[in-house]
Amino acid sequence: MKLNEFNEQLKSMYLKFGCSSESLDIDLAQFDILTRIYPNDAFYVIDCKRAIIYKLSDNINLLDVDKKERIMDFKPLMSLVHDKQFDKFCAFTERCVGMGSRQFFLTPFKDEVKSIYKTSRGHTVLKTVSVIAVDKNGNPDYTLGRLTDITDVTELAGMSYKFFGPSQKKMYSFFNGLEKFDKILGERELEILNYVGKGYSSKSISDVLFISEHTVRTHRKNIVKKLDAHGSIDAYNKAKDMGLM
Repeated sequence: MKLNEFNEQLKSMYLKFGCSSESLDIDLAQFDILTRIYPNDAFYVIDCKRAIIYKLSDNINLLDVDKKERIMDFKPLMSLVHDKQFDKFCAFTERCVGMGSRQFFLTPFKDEVKSIYKTSRGHTVLKTVSVIAVDKNGNPDYTLGRLTDITDVTELAGMSYKFFGPSQKKMYSFFNGLEKFDKILGERELEILNYVGKGYSSKSISDVLFISEHTVRTHRKNIVKKLDAHGSIDAYNKAKDMGLM
């Protein structure tokens, strides 16, 4: 998907939230302390109902826009993403924004999503998006975004993400298109994943569960795909973080 095309698609998705006022309902000055404490990070606020972004930082190393430009669309954020991860990041972003229309209550300053991806300049960036204001239905009015360069901290094999906060399980379930969080993995898959966490090989798991090794491997592949993990061990750790284990 091309940058301009996805920018328009994203704006359209946000605008579906609806807007009842043309004025800014949130005091951006309250976030000045963040830009002073973390001068190397890029901060911004997304007005979800109007599909616009208010830039809080002048850190153009991460957010490549004119320092004088305070209001922008989604292109500067999306243009950061490396070409090889762009399509996956677009799909991820689209599903995250789609959660905002599912009408379940999000907790301001507590519910957030973190993602790590490679930039077009070869940097590794940690992106944190927190809900900071919700409407009467619990849908996001404003979100706070933060970009942190973690190139010197970790090497990135592929894009990854994780949800945090009181609504973590609901966010995971809605993100995966499920009505119930506990339906992400079946009983047999959880059983196999538990043995993976104990260090069992596929052959050992097949012996314990009296199923073929081929069946175990198939389950492991499905688990990795469902959890969008980079392997069975990553899937096990993700399942633990999600509270599935």
